Amino acid sequence: MNLVGWAITRLHDDEIVTYRAWNPFLGQSVLMRAPGRDGLDEGVAETLRREHALADRLEPDWAARPLRMIRHEERPALLLSDPGGAVLAAAVASPLAVDRVLRLGESLSDAIRRAHEAGLVHGDIRPANVLVTDGDRCRLTGFGRARPRLTGETGGAARDADPRDDLHALGSLLYALVTGTSPTPGRPARPGERAEGVPARLDETILRLLAPDPAHRHASAEQVVADLSACAADLGSRRGSPAVRPAGDRARLLEAVRILSRQLTPEDVGRTLVRLGIDLAGASSGTLVLLAHEPHVAAASGTGPSGAALTERLGAVVREVAGAGRALVLGPSPALVLGVPLIEEESPVGVLCLTFAPGAAPPGMDMIEAVAALAAQGATSLATARRHMDVVLREALLSEGEHLSHAGSWCMHLASGRLTWSPEHFRILGMEPDPAGSTRLDWFLERVHPDDRQRCDELFAAAVRDRRVFELDYRVKSLDGQIRHVHGSGRPLYDSAGEVHYYIGMLMDVTRRKLAEDRFQQAQAELAHVNRIAMLGELVASIAHEVSQPIGAGSTNCEAALRWLQRAEPDLVEVENAIRRAIQNGRRAGDVLNRLRALVRNSPPELVALDLNAVVHEALPVIQQELSRREVTLELGLAPDALEVAGDAIQLQQVMINLVVNAAQAMETMRDRRRVVKLTTLAGEGDHARLVVRDTGPGLDAETRERLFSAFFTTKPNGLGVGLSICRSIIESHAGTIRALPAEGGGAVFEVSLPRLRGARA
Repeated sequence: MNLVGWAITRLHDDEIVTYRAWNPFLGQSVLMRAPGRDGLDEGVAETLRREHALADRLEPDWAARPLRMIRHEERPALLLSDPGGAVLAAAVASPLAVDRVLRLGESLSDAIRRAHEAGLVHGDIRPANVLVTDGDRCRLTGFGRARPRLTGETGGAARDADPRDDLHALGSLLYALVTGTSPTPGRPARPGERAEGVPARLDETILRLLAPDPAHRHASAEQVVADLSACAADLGSRRGSPAVRPAGDRARLLEAVRILSRQLTPEDVGRTLVRLGIDLAGASSGTLVLLAHEPHVAAASGTGPSGAALTERLGAVVREVAGAGRALVLGPSPALVLGVPLIEEESPVGVLCLTFAPGAAPPGMDMIEAVAALAAQGATSLATARRHMDVVLREALLSEGEHLSHAGSWCMHLASGRLTWSPEHFRILGMEPDPAGSTRLDWFLERVHPDDRQRCDELFAAAVRDRRVFELDYRVKSLDGQIRHVHGSGRPLYDSAGEVHYYIGMLMDVTRRKLAEDRFQQAQAELAHVNRIAMLGELVASIAHEVSQPIGAGSTNCEAALRWLQRAEPDLVEVENAIRRAIQNGRRAGDVLNRLRALVRNSPPELVALDLNAVVHEALPVIQQELSRREVTLELGLAPDALEVAGDAIQLQQVMINLVVNAAQAMETMRDRRRVVKLTTLAGEGDHARLVVRDTGPGLDAETRERLFSAFFTTKPNGLGVGLSICRSIIESHAGTIRALPAEGGGAVFEVSLPRLRGARA
């Protein structure tokens, strides 16, 4: 569990420090116990681990239950459930009212009883290990020294885990609560001799708990609960007596004000105000109602019989006291109620209502003035706590935002060179956050990568000299040896006189982004290399496909010339014609290479005015030669009028030859019908000329038609799959279209549409 973004408050200092951690986003709090700065040793860490191991045996209604072990500021720490309230040690500095001592004693004795029933002897009962919540309910912590509960039958080891050891510690604690001092070892003075108003029965109970011989103490915590309950019952009939009501005790009031002023959250202020008000006035119960927005109960305590009646009367009491703006005593039916307003900026912000047991004497002016003074401190503490929580919340928001964005903030005092860092700034450098949060610029520059240090130092010095904003990307070396890429920025902070004494800024860890950018650039380079290889392969395949036709035709013409020469009477005219055709085929191969080279370079085609019919006639010799070798009949149907288009003759002829040869190859295995290729030109709709190649082959299915013009897709066993892809590239470079359709009666139709020149319509 990470406590980044949690507001952490120290509750009590000891060898093991108790904290409260509050998450404003989750509305959740936990307790944390961790070694003090001078108490970090393996023994303390082992104590925390032993307490954690007992989690399954501790119940939340009488103990703060361990949750998990974590590391906090490089120290082991134990997280526990938070029942609320405060550590009892904060209330031991001065004596408490007897009735409150009895409430605390009963609850604490019962918690000890529950621990013994769970088979545990706590072994460390003291105020630092007791939490006090609403209604003075006590819960135990600090079970790290607990041992299994043993009986006398186990022999010599039984003394070390005698449950009566906890009762002796309880007696010492009650003695301190009543008198404000620790008991003298051996035979301590009676509590009644050191504090006024201590009933004799409570005196006897405490002294019995402190008996040196365990055999003279209470046999069980259950007996202690019974004795303290009897003391409380005896005290109930005398609750209005001045001997047990400390309202006029100025020292108690000052101590109560001091305790109240130390509370840091509005919830703690409310609970503490109610508890201290009850204690100060000797009331049986109390309620704090805040008036912000809609009146609502902020804290309540006490379980006296008047509780239900008070709840019914609460609205009327609050309205009357808030309207009067001063303390009022209302009643006595069904019980006396003291209502005291909490005033802030001359307006009531809340009402503290204290109710007394039936038959209690009305509170005197001294008591009313004391509770009013306490309520005044309560109003001040509430306002301070709200402001404190606003600051805590803002700091938590900032800390959480910094943690999520991996950005720390800093502030530098120019005169001293002192740097103050946020916790995330420490983490970026691989350090645990330091509560002091400060260092010096020269130390930070030592963490900057040597290759970046001079540049960073010079830029920062220039920015400070010129009082300007700066930004810089550089590298730092964290304490764990890792190199991290960071983005730093800063700006001058002007005071009211226009002077600059501080610079503030941010340090963002961009290591992940930098590594991602490097991986992306590497992937781009690899992809570009793969694309170049793929284009090279496609280019080689295209050259092989396109040049094979004129080279093959040239070879055929040379073979024909050789045969004419080998006749008994050589026919020199035919030889000459064959050689001329071979020369034309060679030149055509060169033209094809030039056009392919231009196509690969993405150069625009050499467009000139052409008659589509004339282009067909020029390609006929090659077309007829290819078809005759494959025993395919050519049917030619040209438009009667010229079809002028802007195009490259060599490229358009190459398209025609590709389409015709593909059609012939598709019919090579057919024997059940004539193999015919029909080549047609005609004027299309609008300003377009059409070239249509139709065959009587097996035709095309829908799936084949969708992929037919994709690179490297072929339906032929030895095909390369580049011919139709090149045809599409050529036609699209002429601003035309090409498509494949099924022919009626079988076969396939390839249709090319090219824009005609303006003024050249048929």
